[in-house]
Amino acid sequence: MLNNSVILNNESVLKNKYFFILCLYLKDKVKNSNYINEFIFQGYKYNYLILNINILFKNLKSLLNIIKNIMSKNGNILILHTNNHLLNILLQLNCIKYNLNFLLPNENNNQANVFKVLKKFPDLVLSFDYKYNYHFLTKLTQYNIPIICITDFLSKNIVNNMYYYLIINNNSFYINILLISLIFNNIDISRKIFLK
Repeated sequence: MLNNSVILNNESVLKNKYFFILCLYLKDKVKNSNYINEFIFQGYKYNYLILNINILFKNLKSLLNIIKNIMSKNGNILILHTNNHLLNILLQLNCIKYNLNFLLPNENNNQANVFKVLKKFPDLVLSFDYKYNYHFLTKLTQYNIPIICITDFLSKNIVNNMYYYLIINNNSFYINILLISLIFNNIDISRKIFLK
């Protein structure tokens, strides 16, 4: 069993400031904190750290409802590329399957003409990597399009531009696969409702 001192003295753990704060909080608040810290440490070690399950579910539910409302009215969603090649392939295949717009990296470079490339102006923009798409998302805010950002941090820009966001470890491939599955299943179900 790991104890608090082992976890808090681990350099790789200290690099993640959220995890460090969570460990300090649990150290004082929870009676059986050794067990809980060990459980959280395992999650951190295997790259699927989720800090607050209740807030995550609340935000995820609201994001899926936004997607559902847009797709149930035959809306158009633009999905932005990430810096992960394998994740881009998965996103692109799902976009082709559900006839959604996927912005390729070379299209993102020419931001002025991006809407000329699209067949239809987007009703929603979805970014799985806020840091990678920062400049493009900032430019999109002037068009008053709802933007969903999946990010591992909350910046002033996200709050000021009133993006919808989900704070999660978006560097984890497993979390991204889970989110892709949830989002595209929601798109599929919403589209079937529209077609009825």
